[in-house]
Amino acid sequence: MTARPTVARSGFWTGVQALPRAALFLLRHPGAWPAAAVPIVVFLLLFTGSAAALVTRAQPWLEQRLQPETPWLQWGAGAAAWLLVAALLLAALLGAVVLTPPLSAPALEHLVDRTERQLQIPQRPPLGVLREIWCGLRAQALALAVGTALWLLGALLTLALPVLSPLTSALNLLIASLMVAWNLLDYPLTLWGVGLRERLAFFRAHWASVVGFGAMFAALFWIPGCGLLSLPIGVIAATDLCWRLLLASPSSLPSLPRPEAPLR
Repeated sequence: MTARPTVARSGFWTGVQALPRAALFLLRHPGAWPAAAVPIVVFLLLFTGSAAALVTRAQPWLEQRLQPETPWLQWGAGAAAWLLVAALLLAALLGAVVLTPPLSAPALEHLVDRTERQLQIPQRPPLGVLREIWCGLRAQALALAVGTALWLLGALLTLALPVLSPLTSALNLLIASLMVAWNLLDYPLTLWGVGLRERLAFFRAHWASVVGFGAMFAALFWIPGCGLLSLPIGVIAATDLCWRLLLASPSSLPSLPRPEAPLR
């Protein structure tokens, strides 16, 4: 019987280390690269398709509908049509960013599977493509709703009491870190059927590691394009971190198995 690996006590640094460890894992497993490329391909298809439709269809239609009589009003109508198209392009960009993770859920589940096989986790029954997409949408919606409500509360506090702005800024960073961690850890936890109440208990028990992981990944969003490019790494890191934390805490989610392979 294989001896169960030992893991040091988890903490903030455990969460921070998850991303570079996942990047090394992806580099060492070329077979995972096609699945890792799916999110960026999905994003490009969504955005370029909507952008092409807006530029080739919406802009001429808007300009034609305005139908001004004087030449200078015609120029203004053309400029107004392009400004509206630019606003719609921004909306299309945001929509593509929001829809890419749930639509890429089957490929991201494949990355979870590869990581769990490396850790020798017992195979779980598949959820099915539609349920995977639905789970991804549900996680996105919940994190967005809670995070937006807390951000608005912080903004109102800042307006009412400007002296609290340093505190609300720190809280906004904490909220962003928790939102990111919730979305990414949703992949391995949902696939194992972990419910909302159990998940909240898991987050409370390992809050320092969760915040460290979320903060590390959220920092990548400051680099243009890195958020989607690093999504596969984030999913691998979340899977590795999830099982690392479970191994360090036998009382957390006792119904789930524990890794048998060393966590490196």
